Amino acid sequence: MRLHLPLGLCLVALASCAGGPARDAHLPKRPIRLAVRADRDDLASLSTLSYGGGFETKTWLYETLIRRDGDGRLCPGLAESWRFDAGGTRVRLFLREGATFHDGQPCDAAAVCEHFKRWIHRSSHAWLGAGSRILRVEAEDERTVLLTMAQPYALLADLCATNPCAIAGPGSYGADGTFETPIGSGPFRYVSTSADGANLLYERVADGLQLSLVRYGPAGQPVHDLLADSLDAVVDGWIERIPRDRVEQLQNDPRFVVDASAGSSVVYLSFRTQGDAPTALPDFRRRIAAAIDRRDLCDQAERGHADPCFAWAAPAARVWPRPSEADRRVGTAVEASTTPSAPVRLLLESGHRTEGVGLRLAEQLRRAGIEVVIDQRPRDAMRAAVDAGEFELRLEETWGLPYDPLLPLRARFLPPPDAPTAATYQHTGLDQRLIGLIERASSEFEEDERQGTYRAIQSLLTREALVVPLLVPHRLAVMRREVERIRPGPDLYRLDVSDVRITGN
Repeated sequence: MRLHLPLGLCLVALASCAGGPARDAHLPKRPIRLAVRADRDDLASLSTLSYGGGFETKTWLYETLIRRDGDGRLCPGLAESWRFDAGGTRVRLFLREGATFHDGQPCDAAAVCEHFKRWIHRSSHAWLGAGSRILRVEAEDERTVLLTMAQPYALLADLCATNPCAIAGPGSYGADGTFETPIGSGPFRYVSTSADGANLLYERVADGLQLSLVRYGPAGQPVHDLLADSLDAVVDGWIERIPRDRVEQLQNDPRFVVDASAGSSVVYLSFRTQGDAPTALPDFRRRIAAAIDRRDLCDQAERGHADPCFAWAAPAARVWPRPSEADRRVGTAVEASTTPSAPVRLLLESGHRTEGVGLRLAEQLRRAGIEVVIDQRPRDAMRAAVDAGEFELRLEETWGLPYDPLLPLRARFLPPPDAPTAATYQHTGLDQRLIGLIERASSEFEEDERQGTYRAIQSLLTREALVVPLLVPHRLAVMRREVERIRPGPDLYRLDVSDVRITGN
């Protein structure tokens, strides 16, 4: 048996009471206005069993049992420690003492079990292996949750996922089990939604500070509104990033501060490896890998706001090994006879955040004597082209922390479940050796025990050029100068606003 103690400080909710705190006199007179990527849906979208509503809108309200820290390692969330036994088929989660939901109800083992029973064994959540592997969920006592599985499984990685694993309180649901209002145990409580659905008002449990989350859909222009004094801050997420061609303007504007942190999602080049595609040949994939100048991609396509990357996971995910020099030499070995007779097609999604990287990559390959035809399509047509195999090259991106490295690895390379789920499966040709290694990693329930398997996976990816990692975009935050302080951090689905203030207000 192994007892895991806290590995570092995580943002945890402060205990709240149903009445709420008295509003501190030093707080700003108005809410801090923060852009979030989310559609203007009804309250049901703020349920963690829904895949709508946006991520940032939920991570302040709810807690997951387990989290990833700034180094990408598993750390306590609502569960302050955990213990595996029975060969990894059982895990006990020990909840934080005194935790309560925003309505004052105890955040105890019974409430956690009730939440789990709402989502396990449902097809929409089957992208998480935990949903089908958990056999029983039991409250052993007030603070101890026992999860029993049929086989050993890397369960803790799954429990970091906000949807569906962040814990909603029983008070979120009506008598018929229908979700009615978001009640979690996170650092902020939900207050109200504006009449037009554009703004969510949240209040910090500890002191009453208010956030106005301004919801933007795909066509929204938060940077324009920031410049027009309608927002206080815009921060990169996984779905959208601040346009890199606007960053210099924002840096030179005395009204704003631009902050940056290391990112955690990896933009990588992917190949069609099925049928008679030239990219089915390892030698040709290696030739492509050898032609890529990652620093140039960072400087030109990302305006310097990215770092070169050679591994499946970003350096922020320190649990993932870096490729060895020997593997990198093999992975970029060039064979003179590996030039196809026809141009290869690079499939790009029009207007996507990786579009500039793809255009610059095509220039590099052409200079290396590899003919490339760029095929740009809107999102739906892009998905159809992938499904039909109408490409040789395309760009993809890992999900970043807290999902990397294991969850996107499973979704990218393992065959999809039989029934549709909330995740999009991206495999286009499956390497049986890689499948076996990923399945082995999924059965290694202790993260430290997966290190050898992770090294084997990275070695295979590099040597065979199954995918070619390119770069890790930085995570940028642009704030009005009087805002102190929003820290972006490597977790692309949440922000640290524990110390946020507006000065002089």
